[in-house]
Amino acid sequence: MATSTSAPFDGLKTTEQFYAMVKSLREFDKLEVNGVIETLLSKTDRDQCFIGTYYRAVANVETLLSLKSAKDAQAIAMLARGLFELAVDVRLIGTIQDGPAKMIAFCDVEKLRSARKIVEFKAANPGATADPRIYQSFIASDEQRIESERKTL
Repeated sequence: MATSTSAPFDGLKTTEQFYAMVKSLREFDKLEVNGVIETLLSKTDRDQCFIGTYYRAVANVETLLSLKSAKDAQAIAMLARGLFELAVDVRLIGTIQDGPAKMIAFCDVEKLRSARKIVEFKAANPGATADPRIYQSFIASDEQRIESERKTL
């Protein structure tokens, strides 16, 4: 009966391999993917959802590659989880009924929520230097549409 002997886990080597792999993927993206993304014409809502998720992933990878210290372990783990979640988002865009519409509506709902919080903050803190006019304008012009979409979807 043969026994298997495996080499002890080498965290430094594994980390270096992971870094090299992510760096290689970034280079592949720059050479093959990014140019296609940037030259798409007549983008559908579905395309916009993929493109938005793509740019979020690119930003996470760029940040990931800039972290080189052991003290960055928590941030690295957070970014790795974020990349996994973005991969799930990409998969769900085509799986969930009205996925792109729901994704876009969710973004609009979050913008509206943030705008309301800024306006509320300024009302509660009149001395704050924040200028709420653009947010008030957004709320006035888009609130009804966004709330209607939210209820529908």
